[in-house]
Amino acid sequence: MLERPDVRQWAQENFPDDYPTLVREEGAEYANSCLRDWLHDNLADAFDQVLCLAWDGDFPGNSGALYVQEWRGLYFISSSDYDPSGPYQSLEEALEQDYFAVETANPEVSGSLPLAQLLAIAQGICGEDDTVRVNDVLYGWKAGEFVVMG
Repeated sequence: MLERPDVRQWAQENFPDDYPTLVREEGAEYANSCLRDWLHDNLADAFDQVLCLAWDGDFPGNSGALYVQEWRGLYFISSSDYDPSGPYQSLEEALEQDYFAVETANPEVSGSLPLAQLLAIAQGICGEDDTVRVNDVLYGWKAGEFVVMG
């Protein structure tokens, strides 16, 4: 991630230590390692969350959530159950991950993405006989169509 000039500049400007001094005193490799660690630990504060996929398996230990976050055109996935992943170069690349194509127990999808995109994600995780909440509206399959459920 530090290969991108805008990311490197932001990290160096916000790094709590004097980066140039650290390079001079400890060497570039050590300074970059510290910068990378700091960036990983502190970047979450700068994220904008664009998507949440939550599920509830109706028994302890089978509930959780995935979050897709954006920062400066890069996308990251974090979760209550899975290791974080990213950065992805686009939202589309992040959404290609298997999480978004597996039927999910009692799923809920929410976020700031356009409704059509949220519905496309919901269709990929909603089983034929199941329902999914999208921004608090219940959807499901009826006669082969993905529709609002009454």
